[in-house]
Amino acid sequence: MTQRTYGDVVAFEVSRREAYSDLSYVPVFRASAIFYARVEDGFDTELTFLNYWSIKNGNDDVSLLLSVRDAEGSTVRRLFAPVRGFVDGVRVSELVETPFEGSIEAELHSSRDLKYAMPAIVVGYHTRDGVSFVHSNQRVFNDLADQARNIGFNPGQTGFDVRVDGEAVSYLTFVNGPLPVERAELVVDVVNASGAGMATTLDLGSLPAYATRLVSFDAIRGAAEHLDGQPGFARVDAGTTGVFNRLAVGTTARDRDRTTVTHSFYDCSNLNDYVEAAELPPDDYHAFLPLALVPGVDLEVVLYPIYSPVTFRLQLLTFDGDRTVETPLGDFDTRDRRPMRLPIARAARAAHPKADDLLHCVVLETDDGRVPARVTVGLNYEVDGFGSNVNDSVALHTGYGVRDRLFAWGPVFLGDGARNVISIAHLEKRKVADGVSSLTLRLYDRGGVVAERELAMANRSALNLEVEELVAGIEVEGRVLWYTLESSNPSFTVRQVHVSARGFVGADHSF
Repeated sequence: MTQRTYGDVVAFEVSRREAYSDLSYVPVFRASAIFYARVEDGFDTELTFLNYWSIKNGNDDVSLLLSVRDAEGSTVRRLFAPVRGFVDGVRVSELVETPFEGSIEAELHSSRDLKYAMPAIVVGYHTRDGVSFVHSNQRVFNDLADQARNIGFNPGQTGFDVRVDGEAVSYLTFVNGPLPVERAELVVDVVNASGAGMATTLDLGSLPAYATRLVSFDAIRGAAEHLDGQPGFARVDAGTTGVFNRLAVGTTARDRDRTTVTHSFYDCSNLNDYVEAAELPPDDYHAFLPLALVPGVDLEVVLYPIYSPVTFRLQLLTFDGDRTVETPLGDFDTRDRRPMRLPIARAARAAHPKADDLLHCVVLETDDGRVPARVTVGLNYEVDGFGSNVNDSVALHTGYGVRDRLFAWGPVFLGDGARNVISIAHLEKRKVADGVSSLTLRLYDRGGVVAERELAMANRSALNLEVEELVAGIEVEGRVLWYTLESSNPSFTVRQVHVSARGFVGADHSF
């Protein structure tokens, strides 16, 4: 079982679509995503996507096959249609009788190369207090060669917060692939705030083809006592077959009115995959996390001990005009099992009266000149201590700004009294870089563009776009919009944050 190196991933990212004559490139004609789905009183599941195949790539030959299966893997509904228009999606409650638990799979087929086997589709879980959402996580492998290339990423899924206390309990979900597993096991190692682990093996029994399972961390005996009222994290091995296991995970309030969701990442602590800082320009940022604060929303950054062995020196930079304020954040040894939680918004707002208008950046440096090639973090966007634990990645010099343009896109979930913010950070990896870059924002509903703005952002700046202000007085079709941001400069980081009328926060990074 092999795993692609970070260098392989960067090479693929910059490769050209439809490079059929390049024998090292593998074209993709089927992209798919399979999601946990549930419908009951106070809970619904929604799939939504932008027709970026046409808008971004000029491909109008894409069709969609939707399959809804129950928890034991039996197909209960199937729909087929060519992909047309601009924004599309479906609520699972429109397709099944309730209550329902199972999965929904979206398969995209095209006669032209799609490049990515994982499509840009988002699932939203609607509860009484709001919506939490995440992009495609699991998918059924296209063929044996696809499985051989990517199954090495399955073991040790991790990089997400776990709570088991009086207010909330975490969960994980997964969907099996096309082959049954007679005696499936789920291996879970719960790590508390002190770094102590507690390993458990849960017997899942028979796991039919395409079966869906939700496992609450309440099912792990002693987890609440082990965590002792503080958030920890977990490593998970799910006994599935034929499916890429980036698991959907999250936390549910005990009253079930709020549910968060994100996806897992894989454990890199046993990998020696590094970017050699000595080979990079010394006056550039090598590993960094640009952050724009959203007014009224707290932000915590979580580092998990799941990276290739190294000790990070952490520093928070705040860019205020021509002035850069440096705040040491301490050291983080990835070999220490404890996660590190950085209260970024609280610290920045205490130090800078205009913090919500400024760009902030966590910079990660090492003494030995090596930077782990994969550094995923948790971004906890919260109001009143409960919100979304977003899986995001630290930008690395070798992969940041290497494309020839920016094309970022993501969903906006409208709602009565809700607030949607497109949060943009502009930072060049060259520390001395200056100048202003232009961007074009477009907001789409089912019928097309409903709002368009030309924007300009200086390097080392942040911008929050309030969607409700942009579409005020405009008739829109549907309750989900999608935005696109385009620029000839690729050095932007974009995230979307949804705050419901009840103060529940859903968030994710853009595609």
